[in-house]
Amino acid sequence: MAAVTIVGRGALELQAMLSATQNVTVQALEGEAVAMAALSPVPEVLVVDARGVTGVPDWIAALTRRVPTLGVVLVTTSLEADVLLAAMRAGVAEVVPSPVDATALARAVASLQRHTPSNGVLPVTVFVGAKGGVGTTTAAVNVSTALGATRTGRVLLLDMHPIGGDVALACGVDPPRSLRDAVQSVGRLDGALLKGLVVESTSGVDVLAGPGWTEAVPLDHATVARLLAAATDAHYAHAVIDLSRHALGAFRSLRTSLSWVLLLTQELPAVRNGAALASALCERAESMRLAAVVNRYDTRAELTIDDIADAVGVPIVQSVRSDYSAAIKALHAGKPLALSSRSALGKAWHALALQLTRADHASQDTV
Repeated sequence: MAAVTIVGRGALELQAMLSATQNVTVQALEGEAVAMAALSPVPEVLVVDARGVTGVPDWIAALTRRVPTLGVVLVTTSLEADVLLAAMRAGVAEVVPSPVDATALARAVASLQRHTPSNGVLPVTVFVGAKGGVGTTTAAVNVSTALGATRTGRVLLLDMHPIGGDVALACGVDPPRSLRDAVQSVGRLDGALLKGLVVESTSGVDVLAGPGWTEAVPLDHATVARLLAAATDAHYAHAVIDLSRHALGAFRSLRTSLSWVLLLTQELPAVRNGAALASALCERAESMRLAAVVNRYDTRAELTIDDIADAVGVPIVQSVRSDYSAAIKALHAGKPLALSSRSALGKAWHALALQLTRADHASQDTV
């Protein structure tokens, strides 16, 4: 895949500039009619030479909507406010003025190229519930809090509910930005922009809040891929996702290796739905790690851990005992139970975080 594609009448000139300053593959396509048809495969960065063109080419907006993960650099002779506003609305991430400075062009392109951590992989743990009300958000919040206490780098907690979402409430924050802003800016989303959308919780975890209840936000695999690329670019040590079951389709065909945690209870509907969900996840992903947690565990319940493991077909890595009073008190205070590892529930969430951390480094068979 060409790392950078340049289109426009001055494409060859810009190609020479980039090739001299960057160790990347640069493809130059002269002319204006090639933009939609010739981008196959899709590059990581597209440089559009709009010198001599009035305003912003119309096709850029259509292209960024079709390929949200594409980073677009616009080279233009005009830096007037209306041109910059039109470029931003079209999904342009960087603007380079004419006459073009080779260093400025290289810097703009480099800012849009995805970077990976030193080990090449951003650990991502996705929590999804077998049904509503099983404590998925509680688990995601507490495990991310525990990870934040043990990881050497920062932890990112993403509330990926297309509508609503209670992660911010559980973390005791009221952020002005949310997943909605990230989706609306996905065409230019990078590590720096993501950092401007998150807020640090009392536990030290960076939180991207859910979109609220006004209107559902569209989530697809390209948007999720861009969010995770931005998290990698922002040098997070771990990303935790509180995922709505209704957004599972956004993870179809996602090439990033993920660790999945399926939240269950000892209720029959949760076990039945969990078995169906586990089967669907295993069919959907080419390579994945899937484990289950039984929340609100009660030794007096009819269904045992072994019963649930047999029914769901997924290993149960942790059971968390029920303490509704403590959980509600923590929610109302906006202070995750994992802030303290002395309580029984705090110890349970820290133990789960430790298991997930070990799983990130262990070689496991795929489900």
